[in-house]
Amino acid sequence: MRCVYDIVSVGGIATDLILRSPKFPSPGTCVTATELRHGLGGKGANQAVAAARLGGRVALVGRVGDDDAGRSALARLSAEGVAVDRVTRDRSVGTGAVVIHRNDAEEKQAVVFPGANARLQPEGIDAAALLLASARVVLVQLEIPLATVERVLETVRAGNAQLILDVSPVRALPPAMIRAAAVIKANAAEATAVSGIRVRDVASARAAAARLLELGARLVAIEAGPEGNLFASASEEVFLPLYDIAAVDATGAGDTLVGAFAVAMVEGQTLREAARFACAAAALATRQLGAQTAMPTRAELEAWLAARQ
Repeated sequence: MRCVYDIVSVGGIATDLILRSPKFPSPGTCVTATELRHGLGGKGANQAVAAARLGGRVALVGRVGDDDAGRSALARLSAEGVAVDRVTRDRSVGTGAVVIHRNDAEEKQAVVFPGANARLQPEGIDAAALLLASARVVLVQLEIPLATVERVLETVRAGNAQLILDVSPVRALPPAMIRAAAVIKANAAEATAVSGIRVRDVASARAAAARLLELGARLVAIEAGPEGNLFASASEEVFLPLYDIAAVDATGAGDTLVGAFAVAMVEGQTLREAARFACAAAALATRQLGAQTAMPTRAELEAWLAARQ
């Protein structure tokens, strides 16, 4: 019997190297790091792991190199309960990688090597069409070629799945892509780029959401700067201030929000319930350095929320 996965994530897989130092080096200088972490990242992998830890039945579609980094990534994803049968291996280029450098002022710099992610072609989506057709929610981000993202949208449109489009890393998007998504997720900078309205607070986030709804989006989730998160449809709005938590590193928090929101959609939670669930998961994901390090389990999240009722 073919196993059905409620959630399918299509997107980037990468190895992360995370450094912390008191300050960034200027050109030609060297600084000493005070902390070093190796991790698994890439937005497709992050969102898949976030959903799996919260109880989702999750599969991942992506591409890694035929190298030690790729084999390690697949093993770690499998250990998280993410199905990787549709993750292909590329013999001509290595697995994607990201070097993230944070300083004590909580600023961040990153260098990205796309690697095999840039070689996930539309044909790879065609090979996974039955998997996508069986899903209830499909997640896609922009770390893979835009033509491949478009093929995901076409495939999902022909089935019954709801699509969450995370417009990161930001790039110009055709209006048809916005119309195809059930949910558009963006941080403030991304919402600014895709809506044309500068997002800096709740009021401007509302204006950007209204613009995206005019363009055909059905639900918009925007990180409204330091004030909180806005979820808006044509008929309903939920705004949640940021949770008070001692954040260490926000890397992966947005991906955790997407994965959690997908689980909530599968479970049929109301918009307010889903928003609270997703925002709390994202807050907990900031507790440690690294994208996946602090992503919560379902038990952790429910206990944390229960303590705040």
